[in-house]
Amino acid sequence: MKVLVAGGTGFLGLRICEAAVRKGFDVVGVSRKGAPEFLDRAFPPSWSEKVTWVKGDLDSPASLDSHLKDADAVVHSVGIISELDYKKLMKEDLGPKAAVEELLKLGKQALMGANPMNTRSYMSVNCDSAVNLAKQFAKTTENPDKKSFVYISAFETPLVPKGYIESKIAAELRLKQFPWRNVFFRPGFMYDHFRPQTEIISRFVDCAYDASRQLGINALAPALDTVTVASAVANSIADSTIDGVVTVHDIPALSR
Repeated sequence: MKVLVAGGTGFLGLRICEAAVRKGFDVVGVSRKGAPEFLDRAFPPSWSEKVTWVKGDLDSPASLDSHLKDADAVVHSVGIISELDYKKLMKEDLGPKAAVEELLKLGKQALMGANPMNTRSYMSVNCDSAVNLAKQFAKTTENPDKKSFVYISAFETPLVPKGYIESKIAAELRLKQFPWRNVFFRPGFMYDHFRPQTEIISRFVDCAYDASRQLGINALAPALDTVTVASAVANSIADSTIDGVVTVHDIPALSR
């Protein structure tokens, strides 16, 4: 089975490529920069050498035709939550205090609402790029009704900017128009042990989630590690019975 992962060098995308390789899939990882930087190291991860890394722009998805035409599944793992602050959260050199401060900024932005420019950016990156990719996939592939499209959406919470959630839901609605099996993953905050600052933030997220449950509030979700989400994505590609929305609470079971 051949799988194309758009955003393949991203925070979650790398883990999806890894999980897909371990599942035995033929994997194509697409990003604006092409191959990840760690391939230049003396000993890159063994799985990464089994991925076909491709430089591509989802604003011009026709450049991916040669890879899309025989793909069995496409994964869209491209997205922004906050153009500046989330990138700061991903920095390896960000300390615990600074990481929490950036998380609080995200919460403040969510409560105040995104400005129009940010809203347009959300739609462009989170929604339009996915639809562009889906349209190109539909043009180039044969028997689209036998294909799969996995979209990394998001859990709706008041702590995330409204424009971000709206762009994700808009993408889901538009992708439903295509004839293949659509799977929409809705994780909450994700962390990775290679990014220690995200693990620190995940503890705050889980504490808030536990407290909200005690109060009977269902507006928050537990943090999930990227390996769990990626494994669930790979399993959903292999299992044709998985269709539609996979909630943040469904992801751990699907990852096993």
